[in-house]
Amino acid sequence: MRHEDFISALSTFGLSEKQKRKSVEYLKVLKEWNKTVPLVSRRVSMGELREHFVDSLKALGLIREVSSEGLTILDIGSGGGFPAIALAISFPDNKFFLLEPSIKKFTFLTVLKRKIDINNIFPLRGRVEELNPEIKYDFITVKALRLGKENVAKLVEMLNSKGKIIVWHGTDLPLEGWEKKLFLCRRIEGEKGCISLLKKIGVE
Repeated sequence: MRHEDFISALSTFGLSEKQKRKSVEYLKVLKEWNKTVPLVSRRVSMGELREHFVDSLKALGLIREVSSEGLTILDIGSGGGFPAIALAISFPDNKFFLLEPSIKKFTFLTVLKRKIDINNIFPLRGRVEELNPEIKYDFITVKALRLGKENVAKLVEMLNSKGKIIVWHGTDLPLEGWEKKLFLCRRIEGEKGCISLLKKIGVE
């Protein structure tokens, strides 16, 4: 994706000039760090990073349907920041908690927060099984990650009464045993995969 096409896409999603600048700066920092820390594929081009960013933004409408402010969102396996950073830039009045077990990737997210002044992200170092189930979230996001049955059950437990899970995935949902605990509300088909919105069974 060319730079001008990227900026045009950001405008389509309703990002301000300030948000566009932060988006560009984030990708520059990610590309530079990726030279020494494996955040994404070592051979990834800037054009491909732009495509990943835009793919992350395809969930904006799902979140806006609930609210554009005051939400708490947990991202699982944040790594280089997709989709969490794209969403956090787009929703500065929502809080994003970025769970990442790798110390190097956690350090990147911590440095990124200061470097591009994105104060609504809160990197957490750890794994799903270590999370406090008493803390509830409005949304939980999962991108390019497969979760086992126990972890899926834990995440469902951490949703608030009307909370939802957004998953970026290929053909099949990478959540083991999800059918017993979650209801598929919506599925967005795309060229590079799907985005599925799920909620707890029995919740209106």
